[in-house]
Amino acid sequence: MHILKVTLTGLAVLAVFYLVSRFVLKNEGLSAGLANAFVGMWFVYAAYNFYNGAFHHNIPLINEAVAFVPMFGIPAGLAWYLSRWI
Repeated sequence: MHILKVTLTGLAVLAVFYLVSRFVLKNEGLSAGLANAFVGMWFVYAAYNFYNGAFHHNIPLINEAVAFVPMFGIPAGLAWYLSRWI
């Protein structure tokens, strides 16, 4: 459930970045600069979530590593897609 919440939070933040790019900056899609800013920011958040789970809540590293992939990868992959193809 936590993986779903974090992934949906990432998608919501990405939607804000997309709307800023679309309506404030008047771009066709997500600008490359905003996509890079989102991916960098999202990586820091996902890495903090990994650290917090592994070292403060004693979740095994392998479990956190497996959970990190969709929590970071889905929003970051969608940001890449939006910056390149839309």
